[in-house]
Amino acid sequence: MRDIFWIVRERLVLWRNRPLQILFLLGIPFLSVVLYLFAYGDQETNLLTIGVVDQDRSSYSELLIESLEKRVSVQEIGSVEEIDQVFSRQQAAAVITIPKGYQENVSENTKLSLRTFQKGELLENIDRLTQRALAEVSSIHLLAEAEGEDESLERLKESTEIEIKQVDQSTTTERMSVQIVGFLLMMFLFQAGNFGTTTIQQERRNKIYTRLMTTSVAKSTYFIGTTIFATFAMLIQVMLAVIVMTSLFNIDPGLSAFDLIGLLSLFSLLAVGWSIAIGVLAPSTSAAAALQSILITVTSLLSGALIPHEVMPELMQNVSMITPQYWVLTIIKNLQSGQTWGANSREILILVIYILFFLSLAIYGYTRRTRQEVYS
Repeated sequence: MRDIFWIVRERLVLWRNRPLQILFLLGIPFLSVVLYLFAYGDQETNLLTIGVVDQDRSSYSELLIESLEKRVSVQEIGSVEEIDQVFSRQQAAAVITIPKGYQENVSENTKLSLRTFQKGELLENIDRLTQRALAEVSSIHLLAEAEGEDESLERLKESTEIEIKQVDQSTTTERMSVQIVGFLLMMFLFQAGNFGTTTIQQERRNKIYTRLMTTSVAKSTYFIGTTIFATFAMLIQVMLAVIVMTSLFNIDPGLSAFDLIGLLSLFSLLAVGWSIAIGVLAPSTSAAAALQSILITVTSLLSGALIPHEVMPELMQNVSMITPQYWVLTIIKNLQSGQTWGANSREILILVIYILFFLSLAIYGYTRRTRQEVYS
């Protein structure tokens, strides 16, 4: 035990003598949130864009478009011929066509033309919000017939808009917090690499490990000390990240700060095991850096950490389930919806299995390298 603490203390001393690393450690949580808000913040209400072709050009078709704009981002398209061009440029996830004569048939549940290349949950969501917008305009039309049409239209626009925004605001905030956490997960993996992969590779190259093995320090002690130090550093980042989100930027994650810290701490241990496994198994520093970058980037894209899971094709949604980030984000969404930790026992068990898998890989790597007696 004393040797383990000696390893941790020596790493802390080396770390303390590198002020840039300390600054990077403390600044990553703040930088991650700022980068997300800068890159995606203006899209937080525009994660789903719908194109609209207005063939009716009436006051009620304009009212329908305004109703849709309260729920999603709307891009008006000049004609049906431009729809294919909009899809090819990926400017909209779906296109709705308001037929000519819509104003004369507002109260008859007019069927709108809906085109999209997406299926599954996204298509259902688009159809659902379209039906809500149609019902809203239909109710305005019925009330407009009972009193002065111009007065009722203006009055109902105002009151309805306020009501809809109140309903959708919490959902938008929770969705944004999930994407911020997803971005943080990617940054945590990169930062864990500095304490695991980079440290191990440097000590392989400088033969520090070989010299340590000539002392009374056991091989298992070196492994445990490295893991404890990396985990301790990652826990600091987790707590700083939650404080930055909730206190500095006043972002409501939709669950308690303690729940978020607990979940991110579990992922930080996974990230440490991931980084140490790569550092031990990779044959060289360049191979370790390349492997780490590829795995982090690919899994972050597939898991929904960078791209909202709802807008991904169904095949990609199924593939995303093999990534650990997917299960972290799933737990967050479940907790936001009011579920308890007990209801997420399956997801937590999967994360624990991932942790044990990466730590087992790291242990195997140390054993294999020990038998070879050299690191490079």
